[in-house]
Amino acid sequence: MGTEPIAELVARVTGHIYWDRKPSFLLSADVYDQWAIFAVEEGEFRYRVGSVSGTAVAGDLVLCPPGEEFGRETVTPLSFHVLHVEWNRPDEEMAALFPKRRIRLADRVRLKSTYGYLRRAARDYPDLSSLNHSAHLLRDLFQLYEMEQEERRAASPLPAPSGDALMDRAAEEIRTLAGGEVSLNELAARLGFSPVQFTRRFRAAYHRLPSDYLRSVRLSEACRMLAETSLTVGEIAERCGYESGFSLSRAFSVRLGTSPSAYRKAHRL
Repeated sequence: MGTEPIAELVARVTGHIYWDRKPSFLLSADVYDQWAIFAVEEGEFRYRVGSVSGTAVAGDLVLCPPGEEFGRETVTPLSFHVLHVEWNRPDEEMAALFPKRRIRLADRVRLKSTYGYLRRAARDYPDLSSLNHSAHLLRDLFQLYEMEQEERRAASPLPAPSGDALMDRAAEEIRTLAGGEVSLNELAARLGFSPVQFTRRFRAAYHRLPSDYLRSVRLSEACRMLAETSLTVGEIAERCGYESGFSLSRAFSVRLGTSPSAYRKAHRL
């Protein structure tokens, strides 16, 4: 499908209904002519889309392609939106893009705002302008999903082993040293490489530069500390190898498109 953002693939919303604290579904299963998206605000329900099944809770979007049976059963009273969507790509491509038939959104602050606007749009349905508004808000949800996915990718450590024992050792050393000053040139020398040789071999093993991996390790640890501790941004920066809280904030802005304080607010349990 290329690299076109998911949010840009939403072509048209043809229907939008909001249900508030629905105790049960009238039909235990249904088949739709268009894509159906169930966006959960509150509550929990069990679903089965074709051969895929699971449980959806607040913050989940369950997607059902046309022609697939959508089985559902409420677990607790359910507040949710049902949007019928036409994409600007073939249905089989879109089905491949969402193999689990569910996406999960974590930023509850952003969700609360977007869902509030969606309720207003549902209230005005079937006015055409309300459907255009619903489509805009749905794109906002998919944009949020993409941002959170990028955040997870940026904050994830590299998989191991790579098949190259020396580069596995290099990655381990980077993880160990990431909280302080790290000289990748010195690490290359300890492993018997020139800086250029080391960069090429590391990239061949992990498909990214050593400096990128170092940044990801530091950012991953900073994300963890923001979510799990009460340390200040400056204290976290010091423990994660950043020069200052400003440097950490800049890294968040560049890599994740948010600030440390906003990340903490969205992810703190």
